[in-house]
Amino acid sequence: LDPIFNSAGERDIFFYLHPFILAFALAIFWNRFRKYFHGNKIKIGLEFGAIYAFVALVPLLWITWSAMDIPLSMAVTWLVYGLFQATLAGIMLSYLDPSNVVSPQG
Repeated sequence: LDPIFNSAGERDIFFYLHPFILAFALAIFWNRFRKYFHGNKIKIGLEFGAIYAFVALVPLLWITWSAMDIPLSMAVTWLVYGLFQATLAGIMLSYLDPSNVVSPQG
């Protein structure tokens, strides 16, 4: 294995906590900025995912690619995967958002 990766196992818990930390961060981001998203659920999800990707992922992946010995294709793959995750989160959060529910009275 490349010495850049930790394979000893003492930090494995952090790896497995990643989805929960990501979900928490995306929920906070959604709660703060949901009022700025308009349109159908798919459009909202795509916009949410794109904003998250360019604000959080591009700088992170830029510094990772420049500091670690990884191919650019791997960083781009991570960007696409992160964009996909954040887009799905945006779609799900837009469906769960109580402010998008129309009352029966009109």
